[in-house]
Amino acid sequence: MLAFKRVDCIVQGITILAGLVMALTARDMLSEAFMGAYFLVGGWQLLSVIVHFFYKAPYETKMRKIYLVALLLMIVVLLLCLPGDAIVSGLFALLVVSPFMAVFYLAACIKETNKLSLMLQQARPEEAAVS
Repeated sequence: MLAFKRVDCIVQGITILAGLVMALTARDMLSEAFMGAYFLVGGWQLLSVIVHFFYKAPYETKMRKIYLVALLLMIVVLLLCLPGDAIVSGLFALLVVSPFMAVFYLAACIKETNKLSLMLQQARPEEAAVS
């Protein structure tokens, strides 16, 4: 899992930087490049969330739980906005909030990766002593 977590952090960092460049070079907010940035980052992070959801690990941090609660709240808000014209407001809120959530999720993943790496380093001397 450590290898996946390291790759996950690197890919998230690259997609966030690429998404930032795409968003900054977009001519308007509804351009393909601007929206592509959201789908690029969001798609990878959604995959990461799903993998972590099914792999329960002892190194999970409070940051991940906060992120999952925030994600659930955003889904509920969007569902409540579905009837009528309120969906535009819900999507705009998502447009504003999601970059902050993306950076927060990356920070949570980095913290967990460091925690897992430390756990594995501490476990190795014990395994050597037992052998």
